[in-house]
Amino acid sequence: MPRPDASARTDAAARAASDAGRSPDTDAGALDPPPAPALDSFGPSVERLGAPPGTAFSFAVQDGTLGFQLAGANLWIDTLTDPRGRAYYADGLPVGWPSALYGPGSPQAFMNDATVALGIVPGEWTATLLASTGGAPISLVAQRDHDGMFHGGVLDLYLYVARGGVTDPDRGVTIAPGNVVAEYAEGIDRFFDKLSRLVGIDRGEVTVIAVDDRYAAIDGDAEEDAAFGASQAGLGPGYHAMLVRGGYERGWAGITPAAPAEQLAGAPRSTVLMDVRGRDYFDFTLLHELGHVTGLYHPSDVYVEAGVSHFLHDPLGDTSECTRTTALMGETFPACFEESNLMASYAMTRPPTLSPTQLAIFRSSAVYRPYTADRPVVRSLRIGGPGLRPPPPDVAARWTHCTPPG
Repeated sequence: MPRPDASARTDAAARAASDAGRSPDTDAGALDPPPAPALDSFGPSVERLGAPPGTAFSFAVQDGTLGFQLAGANLWIDTLTDPRGRAYYADGLPVGWPSALYGPGSPQAFMNDATVALGIVPGEWTATLLASTGGAPISLVAQRDHDGMFHGGVLDLYLYVARGGVTDPDRGVTIAPGNVVAEYAEGIDRFFDKLSRLVGIDRGEVTVIAVDDRYAAIDGDAEEDAAFGASQAGLGPGYHAMLVRGGYERGWAGITPAAPAEQLAGAPRSTVLMDVRGRDYFDFTLLHELGHVTGLYHPSDVYVEAGVSHFLHDPLGDTSECTRTTALMGETFPACFEESNLMASYAMTRPPTLSPTQLAIFRSSAVYRPYTADRPVVRSLRIGGPGLRPPPPDVAARWTHCTPPG
């Protein structure tokens, strides 16, 4: 059910204190939540750089920047260099990138061991493009606070649903803007609980946005590509996810347009899609896809060619590599079920974890609003919370499977 508001909790505490013979004025107040931490006045920002006249441009990165990405149509970065002359991108890929792995969906400062180790230096950065953007503008999307350290923050969740509703055929329930929060309340609560425990980012506002009914069903690539851009331009930083029908038929319970996605509302690759039938695993799938939004890959993926399994591993040295496989629903998947990494593309039976480098990339993203530098620096990897319920074998693949961004 929906969470009771603060006044309802206080009233209930006062009644309980009165029934127990205590003074509600002195005892009930102890149950009130502590005041919310202050938000940093910097936080995420979007700077419109315009369309470069050729294939080279520069931009300024401010003091206190935790991370940034470049967003825009027809944007193919060749090189990216910091004010000290250090390369972050070369030959179209982050430096040190595995040759067999597909490249990032959007150019982003932190993507792998080599770029995270470089840190972020304020000043004038330079970039060159593989080709002109054809007049399409570029935006600099950055995360920043006053001391350039992570102190926690809050994430706003934007849930998109077709105005006429999306029917969950397994339950015979139509999910519409008016009932989506009530129907998914438990999953939303668990999502924010895992996010807070694992990453140090707390619950922000949950906003429901009604969209055109053409987004209700994803029947092909064209519908999928259009839905990726359904987020509403002009909204502030946050996580944009849309409930749809048709994901299971296409092999996913949740899918992100790219890794990383464009962390800018209204951008063509900014909206995660969630199949409406995944309510029982909504929290895990939503958090897993958010990892992709921030730039995280599956630690291991596999494809079969001529009967031989070929493995792809993420660009991080502190995540495990799975080299075992299993067949589910006619497809081959990695099968290290004892692993616990949040970004694994297979079902797990343990609470989710992130490696230190994954955590650094996640926290450098511009999806959340950071707390003020008055808060203690959050350095430790916080792991815990309830374990994940593994799905039945016949739905394990569609629970965690994400189609790798092309």
